[in-house]
Amino acid sequence: TQTQDQIVHDDHGERPLVTTEHSSDGQQQPRRGFTALINVYSRPWNVFASVAACLKSQFCTAVRILLRTPTDVAKFDGAWTLGDVQLIRPDDPNNLNSRFFPIKNIPTQAVLSIDDDCIMKTPEIDKMYLLWEGYPDRIVGPNCRWGSKGGNPEYVTSVPCCNTHVMVLTSFAFFHRKYLQLYTDTLPRVLWDFVTKNNNCEDIFMNALVTNYTKKSAIPFWRPKHLVPDYVVTEVHKKPRAAAAAGQSMAPKKLSGRGDHYQQRSECVLIATQSFDLAFSPMKPETCK
Repeated sequence: TQTQDQIVHDDHGERPLVTTEHSSDGQQQPRRGFTALINVYSRPWNVFASVAACLKSQFCTAVRILLRTPTDVAKFDGAWTLGDVQLIRPDDPNNLNSRFFPIKNIPTQAVLSIDDDCIMKTPEIDKMYLLWEGYPDRIVGPNCRWGSKGGNPEYVTSVPCCNTHVMVLTSFAFFHRKYLQLYTDTLPRVLWDFVTKNNNCEDIFMNALVTNYTKKSAIPFWRPKHLVPDYVVTEVHKKPRAAAAAGQSMAPKKLSGRGDHYQQRSECVLIATQSFDLAFSPMKPETCK
């Protein structure tokens, strides 16, 4: 393929312009850069901060917002006048599998999957994207998990990412857009039905699917403390400090707050291991990048 290389100068300094590649027969190919895929469940007001952080990135080509809530789309009309930002309503928004439905109008190979309770900063996004470019067949992200305990399949959260992880949560992670199609077309029915019934574990199954496909682990991204914001997203339309002063809760409700959440996820590790005939524990962990 040939790429039209141009140099632009902006607030980020001199950099290559994100361009469209064309093959020898003139067919348009996916562009360099990434498309942010923001999954909105119950915090639609957080979308604005996520979109802003992505659009500030020198590598962001487009933003796609998956509205999986009854939120009125009209609330977002005219919100973004710059950038390629589109709202999408899945056919089955109540099915958590829909977060990985393949979307036709993703112009890049790289997809940045973001949940609406995720907090990130633009420098973090840029560094993580550049890391993904070196490992485009892997899932790359900072939120790592282990898949065994005492030699048995189990979902373990209290471990350091470096040298010990085996999966990366897709609440904030880069992966290749082809994995959206792979998930929809090839995920074993027992796993698909589990997600549909329990509203849980789609990220574990995506990791297992990609690991089975590539025979490689995900790549953990070391998250410098100075890139992690010192505030928590609120459930109200107020600034965090104002909400705290008013005595309102600073912690949004999350799926992980359910009593059986981690028990279910250990079950997911087990059935994923069985479905793909692979074992999470013997897999060689990747070191942090």
